[in-house]
Amino acid sequence: MKRLATLIVITANLIFGVHLVLNGTLGAEDVMFFVSSALVLCWIRSGLLSRDLKFDEEFFHYDKDIKIPLSSITAIKLGLSSNLQHDRYWRIQYKVSDSDEKSITVLPSVTNDNFMKFLRAVEARNPSVETDMFKFELLWGFMPKITWRVRG
Repeated sequence: MKRLATLIVITANLIFGVHLVLNGTLGAEDVMFFVSSALVLCWIRSGLLSRDLKFDEEFFHYDKDIKIPLSSITAIKLGLSSNLQHDRYWRIQYKVSDSDEKSITVLPSVTNDNFMKFLRAVEARNPSVETDMFKFELLWGFMPKITWRVRG
């Protein structure tokens, strides 16, 4: 998905650039097109638009090397830090052994309900997991809206 979106933005810029060279004009709206295209390309490449968590029925795949059993996750809590767009990080705590516990942080996507599905999958495998409130909805059928708060 990221590669396809990048290819589309670069192709649009190339076609538009050739059009400008053939016409010999460069106006303010042309500059705005290139600036907005560059911003979209940066958002796509940084993963801002696609931060899906990878998980299945049994494991949370944090990266290529770390697979965490969903049943070993003990808490999914809203973190104190956020990124530049004010999206909040979430801390996932899990048991490594009977006495050892680790935690990782994730930044859920703001464009789909993947994190909500992850929460449901963890709660299905481990009903005693502690989670904060997270809600994803589509306003007017197309505009994503997420809300979160500390439970309690």
